[in-house]
Amino acid sequence: MRAFAIRVLKNGLPVAALLALLGYGLAQMAEMMGGKADRPNPDGVPEMREVLQYRLPLTMAAWGLGIVVAFEVLFSLWRPTVPAAATKPAAVPVDEAEQLLMKLLEEADAAEFARRMPSPADPTPPPRGAVPAGHFADSGLANTPR
Repeated sequence: MRAFAIRVLKNGLPVAALLALLGYGLAQMAEMMGGKADRPNPDGVPEMREVLQYRLPLTMAAWGLGIVVAFEVLFSLWRPTVPAAATKPAAVPVDEAEQLLMKLLEEADAAEFARRMPSPADPTPPPRGAVPAGHFADSGLANTPR
C-alpha cells in the first residue's frame, strides 16, 4: 500500500500541477477573448471570469489526479505481487580442486602484478609503449629499412 501511495504521489502531483497551470492559462485566455462586461450584475451571480480563475485550474488538477489514481489502481491489479524476502539456497560446498585452482590463480595474479611493478631501485618507470633495449637486435629488425 505504501508503494502505491508513493507511486501516486510521484506520478499524480506533477500531472496535477501541470494541468493546474494549463487551466490557469486557459482561464486567462477565456478572459481575454470574452472581453469586458459593462452591464450591471444585479443578481449577485459571480461573473464568468471570476469563476474560471479558480475553478478551471482546480477542476483540471483534480481530474488529472483522479485519472492517475485510476490508472495506478489498474496497474497494481495487473502487476504480479512480488514475494517478500525469498530464502537463500544453502551454500554449495566448494570442491577441493576448485579451492586449489582459486589459490593458484591468486598466486599467478600476484606474481604478474609484482612483475609489472617497477622496482624500488628504478623510481621512474619507462614511458608507456617503450620497447626494451635489445628487442630489435634479437628479432633481426635492427637494420631493416622502412
